[in-house]
Parts: sequence; structure tokens; C-alpha cells
Amino acid sequence: TLLEYSFEELTRLSATDIHINFSLKRWKRLWRDIKTSKNLTLESQHRTKGGRIYVAEIAINYLAFAEQECAVVVFRDISARKHVDAELQLSQARTAAAFEQAAIGFAEVDIANKKFTKVNTLFCEMTGYTRTELSNLTPSDLTHPEDRDISQKAMKQLYSGEVDSFTLEKRYLRKNGTYFWAETTVYLVKIKGEYAVYSLGLVQDISERKRLEVERKATEKMLSLTQYAMDNIAT
Repeated sequence: TLLEYSFEELTRLSATDIHINFSLKRWKRLWRDIKTSKNLTLESQHRTKGGRIYVAEIAINYLAFAEQECAVVVFRDISARKHVDAELQLSQARTAAAFEQAAIGFAEVDIANKKFTKVNTLFCEMTGYTRTELSNLTPSDLTHPEDRDISQKAMKQLYSGEVDSFTLEKRYLRKNGTYFWAETTVYLVKIKGEYAVYSLGLVQDISERKRLEVERKATEKMLSLTQYAMDNIAT
């Protein structure tokens, strides 16, 4: 049924008729392996009577009796599983590309030890640390002392399941001792229901915006003082 041939038709076919890329050289090597191990499992591509090519998982068992040798072969169509695997690999590749090429910093943290497990290049550039160095650090190590309390409180709510995500503005310490402002959104990543294994942080540098805010407030204060002085002079 799998190959779409009748029993009579199969008796008139050889392995080359159904096995893609079959060769006698490969078969001789494979037969030696079968005889040595007595059983073997492998994957190969086969062609059906209708021309459809599918991927099969083949379980081969070696038998010898009455001075005769043979192999009992069980085929299982795994085309659907291979298709799903291929789609998953493609999805993972796309996710990895997006993670690495994003215009914001990405940082993944293991909730068990609170250490960074995966970061993208931009986050390394933001902090001045290499990936290896960051793998030995925690978010708290990179958080400005004045912002640690509010950051740790938010993380505690996240890890306890009180919230699924949070966003806050805080200062990150660079390796060289300076700091930068960032808007950080952290998500709790769950596996199998409520079991959380890591958190994912999206870090957007907002240092320029903060600088402009400080300048604006300074200008507004100066204008206010100037206006106050002018009003007092006028009276």
C-alpha cells in the first residue's frame, strides 16, 4: 500500500526501482553493517508507483537460517514528520535571524540562576560585554544601583506569575563604568502550561530621549525663573 504496487508487481522490481540514489556499492557496505549489528534503523527516500517521493524510516533485521541469509525490512512513511521538522527548522532560523538583526537589544535569562543565556549582538554593543562575559552576569549586575529595587520588584512579580510582562525605564551599566537609559520590556516565556523556564527582555536605548527631556526641563526652569524675575522687576 505504501509503495502503491501490488505484491506481484513488487516481485518484479529491484531496489533501484523504488529507492532514490540506490547503488550496489552502498548496499554492500550497508549489508556488512546489517550483518554486524543484526538490526539497523535508517532513513531513505523512496518513489511510489505514482511517482511520489516520500521519506521512509526503515527498520532492518538480519536473519540467517538453513544456510540462507535475509533481511526483514519494515517501512514507515515519515514524510509528514520530516515536513514538520523542516518547517520548525525554518521557523527557528527565521527567529534566530530576527533575534540577531533586530534594531533593539534582546536578552534571554534563565529564571533558575537569573543569568543571561542568550543575547544578540546589539545588546553586547550596548553593554560593552561579550556573550561569554554576559553568560556569567545577571540583569541585576547590569542595573544601575538606584534602579535595582524597582527592577527587582518587577522581576519578582514576573517570576511569581503575578504578571506575564512588564515595561520600565531604567539605567544599564556598561563594562566601562558608564551607563545608558533604556526602555525595557520583559516577557515570561512559559513551557507546558504554567512552567516558566526563562524570560525574554527587549531593550531599547532611550538615552537621547532622556537627554532631550533633561534639556527641556532645564529650559523650562530657566524660562520660569526668568519670567519670575521679570515679574518681580515690573512690580
